[in-house]
Amino acid sequence: MTSIDRPHWMGSLVAVALSAGLLSACASEPPPPSLVQARAAVEGAQTAPAGEYAALEVREAQEKLSDAEAAAADEENERAERLAQEALINIQLAEAKAELERAEKAADELAETTQTLRQETERTTDAIAPGAGASQ
Repeated sequence: MTSIDRPHWMGSLVAVALSAGLLSACASEPPPPSLVQARAAVEGAQTAPAGEYAALEVREAQEKLSDAEAAAADEENERAERLAQEALINIQLAEAKAELERAEKAADELAETTQTLRQETERTTDAIAPGAGASQ
């Protein structure tokens, strides 16, 4: 079939189909960028120390993300944006809590090591010169 042999309505049908496709593509807005960021942050936090030290905050962020995704699916982009931002804030809080917990653990370990070194120094000093370590 050559272009001359095609029915005249075939070109119109193709044009209508393309127009409908373009209109439907324009009608649905892409998800807010913060939704994509929140997804990545929540996924990353699940395997990071935040997931271990601040599980509650990570779980709350997951719930906010789920709500944000549902809102985006319903094309409630303003609500999706707000919920995604809340999820990001929860993840930031979880990361801060995890960092604090790790710092406190490191400080405790350092204090224990310092105490052990002091005790060893006193024992060594007492072994070399009895009574010398106690006066210091």
